[in-house]
Amino acid sequence: MKHVSFDHLQIADEEPIVESFITGEVDAMHLGRGNYPNLSPGGLSAMRVNYEPYGYDESVANSFELAQLNFMRAVARAIKGGANGEHPNNNTWDRIAQMSEELYGSPKKEICAALLRNILSSKPLDETRGKILDELQNGFWVGTTNGESFVDGLDLEVRHDEEIIELPRLAPETIEWLQESMRTMLEPAQEIVKQYWAERIMSKEKGNRKASAQDILEIFTRLSEAYRENGMIDFAVMMDEDSSILAWSREINGVKVGGKRSPVANQGEMLGVFTHEVLVHGLRWYNAKQDKLPEIFSEGYYSVDESGVLVNWEVFEEGLATVLQKAVRGKGIEWDMSQSDLYIIASLIAQGRDERSVYEIVCRLRQYATNKELTDETQREIADHTTRSMLRMRRGMSELSSAVNTYNLSYVHGRFSAIDYLNLIAAMPEPRRSELWADLFLAKIDNSDSTQARELAEARMSAKEIE
Repeated sequence: MKHVSFDHLQIADEEPIVESFITGEVDAMHLGRGNYPNLSPGGLSAMRVNYEPYGYDESVANSFELAQLNFMRAVARAIKGGANGEHPNNNTWDRIAQMSEELYGSPKKEICAALLRNILSSKPLDETRGKILDELQNGFWVGTTNGESFVDGLDLEVRHDEEIIELPRLAPETIEWLQESMRTMLEPAQEIVKQYWAERIMSKEKGNRKASAQDILEIFTRLSEAYRENGMIDFAVMMDEDSSILAWSREINGVKVGGKRSPVANQGEMLGVFTHEVLVHGLRWYNAKQDKLPEIFSEGYYSVDESGVLVNWEVFEEGLATVLQKAVRGKGIEWDMSQSDLYIIASLIAQGRDERSVYEIVCRLRQYATNKELTDETQREIADHTTRSMLRMRRGMSELSSAVNTYNLSYVHGRFSAIDYLNLIAAMPEPRRSELWADLFLAKIDNSDSTQARELAEARMSAKEIE
């Protein structure tokens, strides 16, 4: 069964939507069929599964893929105008929201509270931040298309019956071990990126020494050739002119570089992205294929634990990718706004807040967290980042529903699993530590789940016996 790609929900031109929302021309993000060119009749025909109730009573992997296909099909029909062209109602969108939560989970109040506490305690309290904090706690008035509206403050109090969650962090010795462990894998990439930066990027005008979309394409093309030659991984690279992505694509088994992708600022950032997209997403697919393992290990292993909860390889892998992306640069997950905003947005929308209120709250959180002076330029950057994050969370959803695309929650949930697991194996004695490290790149499983890890070991043993 073909894997579902969220490329179907790629928004063609974000700029008019972003601009009209920031300027206050509209207070809700109206996303219609015209915003989704990949939901063309041709694109829809590729998803040949009808929208039906689903469950996990057969092969878990197939039923989960079926569920994802049904979810995308339902979204496509609703955006298109319903199965028979009728305008979808609230019940339709509520069902789509329910499907999204069943597949990818829902925002957890205690995690959102932990993220907010971290952000609001991360900076010294000066006069400007004091004013922002007062508004966030007690509420504030904003202008809307319908006049003045009051935005209720955040509930930051911890009640006696609420669970207090501490955000997981990589131990310093874990980061050091991860850097050392990644060194050999990254050596060819470091040399290529260093050489390209010296030849092409540093020759640009000062202030513009960043890697453009075309530069990124060229760098990844060179990386593809080098890693194909050394036998570590064979992957494709292609430009997607109309998008802003830089991501591993299961459609081409390689990296898609969006023609509108924002520039990469430095060599470390480039190596981090390469680690995320190729050495995690790509290598786990490639090695499972090379080892001739059952397809479930290259396409993604889903299972259900004893309590009936879905164990989703994708959540763990996204967490692993984002953690290693930071670790190769000697950094841990700081849980700052760049790593927390999507989750906070989802949580606020789930509380029933309208998009304008969510926007104003998240902008203030960014203003509180930034180290920059709050000039007009900085305020515009904050507004732009916030609006694009909200747009990402609302992809495929409707203003008729207070729903978000909960796939994006996997980044935070996955970091929880990945950080705990990496700290665990980093503290283990050799050779067990190195064995578990190598296992991270062998297949698309949740390595922290003992059942999936055991199934992988048995599958690899069976594959070797067949040889």
